[in-house]
This record gives sequence, structure tokens and C-alpha cells, in this order.
Amino acid sequence: MKTDSSIVYKCMFLILGIVTVIAPISPTMKSEILASPDILFCLIASSLMNSHRNTPMVLIIFLSLIADFLWYRPLGLTPFLILVSSELLRHYLQLRDKVSIIEEFLIVSFMLFMISTFRELTKFLALVPSLEIREVINYALVTLAIYPLFSLIYRLTNKLSFK
Repeated sequence: MKTDSSIVYKCMFLILGIVTVIAPISPTMKSEILASPDILFCLIASSLMNSHRNTPMVLIIFLSLIADFLWYRPLGLTPFLILVSSELLRHYLQLRDKVSIIEEFLIVSFMLFMISTFRELTKFLALVPSLEIREVINYALVTLAIYPLFSLIYRLTNKLSFK
């Protein structure tokens, strides 16, 4: 019975990941007023924090690469950074039994700021046009503002359906 829920969880993660990659590029989602949050990062981070054993590395890389292609990001840079940070996070979570909500938010904040910093630094060193620091900070803050919603949804679904 546990493998059935694991397969369902992985399929739901894949479907939600594809929706979060395609939704921002749809014509109805164009918004120039606010910085758009990285919903894919929120999905991956909350999935890792709440169920790191059921979040496969292959799906994380696949979704990140699709996002690179569709969002015109440097190919492979973000998937590499997300992969490294997610594997470090998995190792950390295997050593811990439970993580508090505040600790989870601090870990995800650190992860997002490090990924953003390394991405922009690598783009700068490769002479690829990079964003202004104001835009990077705005992107990170907007992403962190919606992250608790994803964490709350994952915690509720884990309590309701995966017991």
C-alpha cells in the first residue's frame, strides 16, 4: 500500500511541476506590475522538505530543464544548482527526524538566496547579461512570500492522504 501512495505522490509531483512550468508563460499570466515568483522552486523545496524520500531526483532535473528551455534561462545552470542544493538538503533531512516550520523557512530561504547568488555570479563570469541586484532580491522575496502556502498545502495533504 505504501508503494501505491508513493507512485501517486510522484505522479502528482510531475503533473504539478508541468503545470507550474507552463502556467507562467501562458498569455493570461503576463504581469509586469510585480516580479513573478518561482513557483517551481516552491514546489520542489516544499516537496523535499515534507517528503524527501518520495521526490525523485530525475523529476527535479527534468522539470528544471523544461523550465530552462521554456523560460529562456541558461541551459543546465539552474537544474545543476537545484540538484546540488536538493541533495545537500536530503542529506541534512536524513540526519533529522523533524524540522520545525521556522527552521524549514530559514533553510529554504538560504537555499533560494544561494541558488540566486550562484546563478547571477556564474552569468556574470560567463559574460551573459545578468539581472540587477534589485530584481534578484525582489524575485527572492516574492518567492519566499508564497513559499509558506506551498508548505502548508503539502503538510495538509500529507496528514490527510498519506497516513
